[in-house]
Amino acid sequence: MFDIFTKEPRGSVLWLDSAEDLEEAKSKAKKFYSEHQAEYFAFDGYTQTRFVFTLEQLGYQTTKRST
Repeated sequence: MFDIFTKEPRGSVLWLDSAEDLEEAKSKAKKFYSEHQAEYFAFDGYTQTRFVFTLEQLGYQTTKRST
């Protein structure tokens, strides 16, 4: 079981949802990101492991600005 959180602008975290596995957590984080661009992560309470989702993992490309 994974809990899905977002990081708030002031540094606190907000619980959003839970998921049965990491793929479901990633899918839910992708949906959340499409509605509000923020940092999302999943936490596995059993292993005490945090999984931070990158834009690439959520299916978004990052663009580098050229100077």
